[in-house]
Amino acid sequence: MTTHDDHLAFAAECEAELDAILHWWSTKAVDLERGGFYGEVDERDRPQPLANKGAILHARLLWFFSVAARERPQARSLADRCYAYLRDQFVDHRHGGIMWELDAGGRAVNAKKQAYAQAFAIYGLSEYFAATRIAGARDLALALFDLLETHFVDPAHGGYIEALAQDWSPLVDVRLSDLDANTAKSQNTHLHILEAYTALHTIAPSARVEEALYNCIRIFEQRLFNPSTKHIRLFLDLDWTDRSESISFGHDIEASWLLWRAGEALSQAETQRLYPLVIDLARTTLREGVDNQGALRSERSFSGEVDGRRVWWVQSEAIVGFLNAYEPTGDAAFYDAARAVWRFIQVHQIDRARGEWTWWSDLDLPNPDRTYKAGFWKCPYHNGRAMLEASARLKRLAAAQKQ
Repeated sequence: MTTHDDHLAFAAECEAELDAILHWWSTKAVDLERGGFYGEVDERDRPQPLANKGAILHARLLWFFSVAARERPQARSLADRCYAYLRDQFVDHRHGGIMWELDAGGRAVNAKKQAYAQAFAIYGLSEYFAATRIAGARDLALALFDLLETHFVDPAHGGYIEALAQDWSPLVDVRLSDLDANTAKSQNTHLHILEAYTALHTIAPSARVEEALYNCIRIFEQRLFNPSTKHIRLFLDLDWTDRSESISFGHDIEASWLLWRAGEALSQAETQRLYPLVIDLARTTLREGVDNQGALRSERSFSGEVDGRRVWWVQSEAIVGFLNAYEPTGDAAFYDAARAVWRFIQVHQIDRARGEWTWWSDLDLPNPDRTYKAGFWKCPYHNGRAMLEASARLKRLAAAQKQ
């Protein structure tokens, strides 16, 4: 049985790692010459000054530094830097919305409008407003919400389409990356619209935002969650025909706690109503996804082939998702799983020599795929958030045990 002291010791380790992550990003990733942050820092901590800059990287950094600034004042200037760069460079001042990719000097090289990018900008801007009370951030978040609801909602079948061109006209290739299926809808985009609207509802509640958040939850319940397998469907056609070829353990466990958080933002009754779905996702992930090292595998194809590589973001979400399931159930298996994942990260995922976490664990190297420390798809959104969330939850558990 875990004790009050166990929870506090675990929390202290997460707090220390959060400080280490913040230090790395504040000293290794700031682009003092061109503004914002480097588009890429390689696995040996070498900045790539000419790398293109992604909207996802900067929006996620805005979220992380804004949340960190609540208890770590040194993060405020970094949040301000992110906000200014996102507002001035990534906002399309002609057509509106967030552009996908800029060159190193801040000029658009891919100005498409991905729903995913609009969502992450809302998420970051909402937390920045919560930290600073700067009205312009809230206003921009609400403007992006209006654009998402105006341009990306499918009026015939519901849900959100993936992407549009710069001028909001249709696109043929709507993929987030070359690793994704080219389908009209995805769970990934819906998941991050869900978290964005959860944050927006917290800082700017309105009937329209609340309705949109409820709608996101219903989409997961009715369209994305597969009740027979207890996994999330990944890729879907416009009419919700499932085109998935695999399941993603990382997205399943991430969806479990983000759905719980959305319910909490709405009402206690909504949280209780979501309880079975949330716990089903967590239990299935625990049963099918955890390997003999205590880490979470990446994916499993429908043919049964398992991608057992350990990826930094999947391990990050596993800590939060398992702790989230432990709090309401009291099932020690969830707590033990979170602790085991954290031990794996400490030994195999954190770069002790240079700082930050590696893309792949050291058990999965050498690996020809993406390996950078910072870049288009890698930032402290997952691991920094995991440390923030885990610490907060563990402190709550410790306080409850003391009573």
